[in-house]
Amino acid sequence: MVRLERIESKYLGLDGLMRLHKDLGVGYYHLGVETNIPVFNECTCKVIFKRDKGYETYGRIQFKGYEIEENKDNYDIIRIISTPHGELREIYKYIQETATWAHKEKLVKTVSDLKAYKFWIENTDYKADYIQANKVKKAVGNQGFTMAWYPKSALMQMITEDIGVANTVNFWMDQRDMFEDLIKALETRGEKAGRIALGSPAEVLMPPENFSSDIVGKNFFDLYLKSYYEDSNKKIKEAGKYSANHLDGYLKGLLKDVIATGFSIIEAMTPKPVGDLPIEEFKNYLDRDVVLMGGIPGAYFAKNVDDHEFERHVKEVIKVMTSEPRYALGIADQIPFDGIIDRVKKVSELVEEYGSY
Repeated sequence: MVRLERIESKYLGLDGLMRLHKDLGVGYYHLGVETNIPVFNECTCKVIFKRDKGYETYGRIQFKGYEIEENKDNYDIIRIISTPHGELREIYKYIQETATWAHKEKLVKTVSDLKAYKFWIENTDYKADYIQANKVKKAVGNQGFTMAWYPKSALMQMITEDIGVANTVNFWMDQRDMFEDLIKALETRGEKAGRIALGSPAEVLMPPENFSSDIVGKNFFDLYLKSYYEDSNKKIKEAGKYSANHLDGYLKGLLKDVIATGFSIIEAMTPKPVGDLPIEEFKNYLDRDVVLMGGIPGAYFAKNVDDHEFERHVKEVIKVMTSEPRYALGIADQIPFDGIIDRVKKVSELVEEYGSY
């Protein structure tokens, strides 16, 4: 049993990452290829962070288009948007225990921030940048596929990134006209980035929704997500690409609705006991041809899950996924930073032993 606490030098960089996947006997897809550089008009946009704790290890350059300033105090990431209507400030707090970041402050905190937020959205353009996508596609080869971001829906941009769940709902109830204006502004901005993504070399495009049925609900889905997903899927398929959606939260409430909008892949599906839907019930939510990807919760790679329970769950998932060719076995959503890396190789071994149709 080995915990990957420090990456070996041979696994650093994009080529090293591919070598790691090959050595572990698994396929690869690069989650989060950016295909554009934002251009901010009449706004000053700055990010303060430490580069050695950023997202650049595998060729991904975070915060393209922003002024960069070194954070000399800690590993927090601070984003500052200065507009003629005021300043917006966001803080991602670095959490040492989990080697990750979490929102401490959202960009939009009160109603008084909405005017500046809308101005920034309306004055953001994009230019194409396919350098990273081409590098990734070349490195991946036939080891997997290249996935690039497609713009988030306006609603999920508010909920998961810029405003938060509670304030988004409050603004919708108390400032409905302004809320609808923000939806339109975000959709217009997304159309600009979307056109660039459609022309990229990536085979798969995915809006990074971080979707969970309990957070969205049927009302918001019908009002703000359904038509966006249907339109996005149509454009992506017309561009000769596959579409995906990232559903790593609760599935039961809206899984059928999301699938019906036309996605090619539903990715990072998390079954019980971490999610809310048993793996054997996934098929009950299908009414069209779609690939369901996931099945092994990331928590199962943690040291507090014993080897017997890990293997039992993986075998159960493999049994379901070999019942018909509409599944792709994967982690939902990722291995913890101190997870047992040998278990990735063990999954590959179990697939070889039990994974034939």
